[in-house]
Amino acid sequence: VLSTYLKMTKNLISYKDNPFRLEAIKHLTLTIFFGYMHQMHPGKNDTNGYSNNIVSEFMILLKENFKQERECSFYADLLCVTPKYLSTLVKEKTGKTVHEWIDEYISVESKALLRSTKMTIEQISDSLSFSSQDNFSKFFKRVVGISPTEYRKRR
Repeated sequence: VLSTYLKMTKNLISYKDNPFRLEAIKHLTLTIFFGYMHQMHPGKNDTNGYSNNIVSEFMILLKENFKQERECSFYADLLCVTPKYLSTLVKEKTGKTVHEWIDEYISVESKALLRSTKMTIEQISDSLSFSSQDNFSKFFKRVVGISPTEYRKRR
Protein backbone atom coordinates (compact mmCIF):
# COMPACT_ATOMS: atom_id res chain seq x y z
CA VAL A 1 0.00 0.00 0.00
CA LEU A 2 2.79 2.38 0.91
CA SER A 3 4.63 1.62 -2.31
CA THR A 4 1.49 2.36 -4.35
CA TYR A 5 0.95 5.55 -2.37
CA LEU A 6 4.50 6.74 -3.11
CA LYS A 7 4.13 5.98 -6.84
CA MET A 8 0.82 7.83 -7.00
CA THR A 9 2.28 10.80 -5.12
CA LYS A 10 5.28 10.91 -7.46
CA ASN A 11 2.97 10.82 -10.51
CA LEU A 12 0.76 13.59 -9.11
CA ILE A 13 3.77 15.82 -8.43
CA SER A 14 5.05 15.31 -11.98
CA TYR A 15 1.86 16.81 -13.50
CA LYS A 16 3.02 20.43 -13.21
CA ASP A 17 0.08 21.77 -15.24
CA ASN A 18 -2.51 20.23 -12.85
CA PRO A 19 -3.61 23.03 -10.46
CA PHE A 20 -5.22 20.48 -8.11
CA ARG A 21 -2.19 18.22 -7.62
CA LEU A 22 -1.44 19.41 -4.07
CA GLU A 23 -5.08 19.00 -3.10
CA ALA A 24 -5.09 15.49 -4.61
CA ILE A 25 -1.92 14.55 -2.68
CA LYS A 26 -3.49 15.87 0.52
CA HIS A 27 -6.61 13.71 0.03
CA LEU A 28 -4.55 10.69 -0.95
CA THR A 29 -2.50 11.10 2.24
CA LEU A 30 -5.67 11.39 4.33
CA THR A 31 -7.07 8.26 2.71
CA ILE A 32 -3.93 6.31 3.60
CA PHE A 33 -3.98 7.71 7.13
CA PHE A 34 -7.65 6.83 7.78
CA GLY A 35 -7.21 3.37 6.29
CA TYR A 36 -4.24 2.75 8.54
CA MET A 37 -6.08 4.05 11.63
CA HIS A 38 -9.07 1.82 10.91
CA GLN A 39 -6.81 -1.23 10.71
CA MET A 40 -5.02 -0.29 13.92
CA HIS A 41 -8.24 0.46 15.85
CA PRO A 42 -11.07 -1.62 14.41
CA GLY A 43 -14.49 -0.96 15.87
CA LYS A 44 -13.74 2.59 16.98
CA ASN A 45 -15.63 4.07 14.07
CA ASP A 46 -18.38 1.52 13.61
CA THR A 47 -21.63 1.95 15.44
CA ASN A 48 -21.84 -1.65 16.57
CA GLY A 49 -18.41 -1.52 18.20
CA TYR A 50 -19.27 1.76 19.86
CA SER A 51 -22.56 0.51 21.24
CA ASN A 52 -20.98 -2.73 22.47
CA ASN A 53 -18.34 -0.63 24.22
CA ILE A 54 -20.99 1.54 25.90
CA VAL A 55 -22.84 -1.55 27.16
CA SER A 56 -19.59 -3.13 28.40
CA GLU A 57 -18.64 0.07 30.20
CA PHE A 58 -22.12 0.24 31.73
CA MET A 59 -21.74 -3.28 33.11
CA ILE A 60 -18.36 -2.41 34.63
CA LEU A 61 -19.76 0.77 36.20
CA LEU A 62 -22.78 -1.12 37.47
CA LYS A 63 -20.60 -3.72 39.16
CA GLU A 64 -18.64 -0.94 40.87
CA ASN A 65 -21.58 1.27 41.87
CA PHE A 66 -24.80 -0.74 42.22
CA LYS A 67 -24.73 -0.60 46.01
CA GLN A 68 -24.92 3.18 45.98
CA GLU A 69 -26.48 4.15 42.65
CA ARG A 70 -29.74 2.86 41.18
CA GLU A 71 -30.57 5.56 38.62
CA CYS A 72 -30.03 5.13 34.92
CA SER A 73 -29.11 8.83 34.70
CA PHE A 74 -26.10 8.28 37.00
CA TYR A 75 -24.61 5.70 34.63
CA ALA A 76 -25.59 7.65 31.51
CA ASP A 77 -23.82 10.75 32.85
CA LEU A 78 -20.63 8.78 33.47
CA LEU A 79 -20.80 7.38 29.94
CA CYS A 80 -21.61 10.78 28.40
CA VAL A 81 -24.84 9.57 26.80
CA THR A 82 -28.49 10.26 27.51
CA PRO A 83 -30.42 7.91 29.80
CA LYS A 84 -32.77 7.07 26.92
CA TYR A 85 -29.86 6.15 24.64
CA LEU A 86 -28.23 4.02 27.34
CA SER A 87 -31.53 2.27 28.05
CA THR A 88 -32.04 1.55 24.36
CA LEU A 89 -28.53 0.16 23.87
CA VAL A 90 -28.61 -2.02 26.98
CA LYS A 91 -32.03 -3.46 26.12
CA GLU A 92 -30.99 -4.03 22.51
CA LYS A 93 -27.69 -5.73 23.36
CA THR A 94 -28.66 -7.72 26.49
CA GLY A 95 -32.42 -8.18 26.36
CA LYS A 96 -32.77 -6.55 29.80
CA THR A 97 -33.36 -2.96 30.76
CA VAL A 98 -30.92 -0.89 32.81
CA HIS A 99 -33.29 -1.14 35.77
CA GLU A 100 -33.59 -4.91 35.42
CA TRP A 101 -29.79 -5.16 35.54
CA ILE A 102 -29.64 -2.91 38.61
CA ASP A 103 -32.36 -4.94 40.33
CA GLU A 104 -30.57 -8.19 39.47
CA TYR A 105 -27.27 -7.03 40.94
CA ILE A 106 -28.97 -5.82 44.12
CA SER A 107 -31.05 -8.98 44.53
CA VAL A 108 -28.06 -11.28 43.98
CA GLU A 109 -26.02 -9.33 46.54
CA SER A 110 -28.97 -9.32 48.95
CA LYS A 111 -29.43 -13.08 48.66
CA ALA A 112 -25.71 -13.67 49.16
CA LEU A 113 -25.68 -11.52 52.30
CA LEU A 114 -28.83 -13.17 53.67
CA ARG A 115 -27.38 -16.65 53.10
CA SER A 116 -23.77 -16.18 54.07
CA THR A 117 -23.69 -13.59 56.84
CA LYS A 118 -25.28 -12.97 60.18
CA MET A 119 -25.97 -9.35 59.24
CA THR A 120 -29.41 -8.15 60.21
CA ILE A 121 -31.83 -7.18 57.49
CA GLU A 122 -31.37 -3.57 58.58
CA GLN A 123 -27.58 -3.87 58.18
CA ILE A 124 -28.02 -5.40 54.73
CA SER A 125 -30.44 -2.63 53.84
CA ASP A 126 -27.87 -0.03 54.96
CA SER A 127 -25.02 -1.72 53.11
CA LEU A 128 -27.07 -1.51 49.90
CA SER A 129 -27.94 2.16 50.50
CA PHE A 130 -31.68 1.73 50.94
CA SER A 131 -33.33 4.63 52.73
CA SER A 132 -35.01 2.23 55.15
CA GLN A 133 -35.35 -1.44 56.00
CA ASP A 134 -38.97 -1.24 54.87
CA ASN A 135 -37.95 -0.01 51.40
CA PHE A 136 -35.40 -2.80 51.15
CA SER A 137 -38.01 -5.39 52.16
CA LYS A 138 -40.48 -4.05 49.57
CA PHE A 139 -37.79 -4.13 46.89
CA PHE A 140 -36.73 -7.68 47.83
CA LYS A 141 -40.30 -8.98 47.84
CA ARG A 142 -41.03 -7.33 44.47
CA VAL A 143 -37.92 -8.78 42.82
CA VAL A 144 -37.50 -12.14 44.57
CA GLY A 145 -41.12 -12.88 45.39
CA ILE A 146 -40.72 -13.41 49.13
CA SER A 147 -39.59 -11.26 52.04
CA PRO A 148 -35.94 -11.20 53.16
CA THR A 149 -36.94 -12.91 56.43
CA GLU A 150 -38.68 -15.75 54.57
CA TYR A 151 -35.71 -16.09 52.23
CA ARG A 152 -33.29 -16.38 55.14
CA LYS A 153 -35.47 -19.04 56.82
CA ARG A 154 -35.52 -21.13 53.62
CA ARG A 155 -31.77 -21.19 53.14
